[in-house]
Amino acid sequence: MGRAQELQSLSRIASEAAIGTAASIFLSGQTGAGKTELLRRLFADLFHKHEDAAPFFYTVNPALISARDLSNDYLSSFMRQRLAFQQKDLSLALADELSVEDLMRLAEKLDSNWAVDILGRYLQARRAGTDPEKLFLS
Repeated sequence: MGRAQELQSLSRIASEAAIGTAASIFLSGQTGAGKTELLRRLFADLFHKHEDAAPFFYTVNPALISARDLSNDYLSSFMRQRLAFQQKDLSLALADELSVEDLMRLAEKLDSNWAVDILGRYLQARRAGTDPEKLFLS
């Protein structure tokens, strides 16, 4: 995929975001145009080259039909990627098989108190039968 110029522009915007001067962007195009691959390449580039801003890449899975499934998938993806960035371990970011419980154990092992707090509240709400996806809306 010959998208060096687009990738460079997006990398520049990410650098500006790290210092608070970036404007928002909107990436649009036809299906199959390469948007997702461009963003995957940007994620990998930012993952290895940036220290200040942790990149996050998420694609909504159309098979997720409930808010609960979507919230679980989104939280798991975010936590995997953020903990992976903290450890500089890209393979962790790609480890889709890790459950929220697995991520909780990993966060505890890494002494990531912020992640333990978020995951703990999520798991507690799930065990109590409340909607964990509503935890962070208030």
